[in-house]
Amino acid sequence: SLADQLSLSPKVIREAAQTKMADEFKYMRSQASGELALFMDFVCYEYMIDNIILILQHTLNNPDGDVADVLDRCHPLGDIGESNLRSIASFEPTKRGLEQLFVTVLISTPVGHYFSQFLNSAKDYGQSAAGAD
Repeated sequence: SLADQLSLSPKVIREAAQTKMADEFKYMRSQASGELALFMDFVCYEYMIDNIILILQHTLNNPDGDVADVLDRCHPLGDIGESNLRSIASFEPTKRGLEQLFVTVLISTPVGHYFSQFLNSAKDYGQSAAGAD
């Protein structure tokens, strides 16, 4: 909480406000049903995808970098579990590594089917581009 902070900086205030907003959103989601619950799930899916992409980009650009740094930058509404996020950060940046990442980690997340669609369309695109040669 902000009362426990020794000094207030914009970063501390932003993080506290973001955490509070995420907690309130998760509470409202737990009380929602029907179309509102579905809408609120879709709001979270965007943050989940953003967090996954953030970690993948960090891993590709900085393979020896500290995973804790990027995990701190993840949005709380996009939480898919720290173990899943760490597994994503440890993937091997090859085609086979990406496929393994999908099969072992991403498929179990609520946004896994979006990555499945992406991988299938990328595979189809690669086959059509190879056929055009």
